[in-house]
Amino acid sequence: MPASPAGAPHIKAAADSAADFLVRELHRYPGQVTIIAAGPLTNLALAVRLDPKFSSLAKELVFMGGSFNPRPSNNAFAAEYANAPRREFNMRWDPEAASMVLHEPWRKITQVPIDPTTKTFFTADMRERIARGSAPFAKYIGKFGRSYPMWDELAVAAWLDPSIVTAGKQLLVDVDTSFTAGYGDTLSWSIGEGPGLGEKPVQVVLDIDLPKFEALTMDLLSRRAAGH
Repeated sequence: MPASPAGAPHIKAAADSAADFLVRELHRYPGQVTIIAAGPLTNLALAVRLDPKFSSLAKELVFMGGSFNPRPSNNAFAAEYANAPRREFNMRWDPEAASMVLHEPWRKITQVPIDPTTKTFFTADMRERIARGSAPFAKYIGKFGRSYPMWDELAVAAWLDPSIVTAGKQLLVDVDTSFTAGYGDTLSWSIGEGPGLGEKPVQVVLDIDLPKFEALTMDLLSRRAAGH
């Protein structure tokens, strides 16, 4: 594998696993920790198996993943939802883990699926504006940043400022774990209409105030680091 043009990391990984770290920190700060998951839910599934109390100790879970009925936008990533609107990478990477996590008794769970992210895009203009700022990673963004829909940024922003969310709905949500063509697809039902297999209510973000989201993102990514 060739060396990354951005350079290699200089810090060493922690000795324990991500799941062990999560369990330890939730016991240290019970009821205070919001978990933001921006990828497959494998580590969270491991954590709930290591400690049955894990999900009940968290303040809330916010995760980016799943897909319901996204509206394609004018970018190269829209085509993948044209014929498979319920398929999304994070959930399909480890459907069993996702289903396991969604069946846990979280105090609160918020899902940011593909649907509200299709109209977002980290444009070249945004990268250039950040590169002119004083944030510690400004030059890095300017040199190595790439244009993608703002999937994970939106999940964080919706947690930081819930007023960004303009439409949402509480649904029962699960992930298809059958070894069929729908493996990994998002499953959902209205409250009270699920199959009764332990599915839990999830607050699903369906639409956002795009200008407000972009303004918050640019503000946060352009700020000078604290103490500098």
